[in-house]
Amino acid sequence: MYEFTEDCMLHIDAIDEEHKRLFQMINEAFELVEKTEDVTAIGQSLIANLKDYAATHLAHEELIWRVSMILSFLSRRQNMLHLQRRSTNLNWIPHHHAMPRDR
Repeated sequence: MYEFTEDCMLHIDAIDEEHKRLFQMINEAFELVEKTEDVTAIGQSLIANLKDYAATHLAHEELIWRVSMILSFLSRRQNMLHLQRRSTNLNWIPHHHAMPRDR
């Protein structure tokens, strides 16, 4: 049996729940194998279910990754625009401290 432990967690609730479900599906298959002699039907069912569930899960992970990339980009863009506005507004530089010229 496989156990979903802390080191398996990403600490994204929806994804962690899906990972737990994948562990459950695998463990349920092992339990069925121990209880029956016809492992072919179990294998076919497990593979079909895992394929469907994994496809949905991977789509969720990709969506979360894309959203995090967009948010990261927007944050960097906002910081860059702030620095651009600040650098074009030279009023923030103190003008009364002129640099001495070499004599």
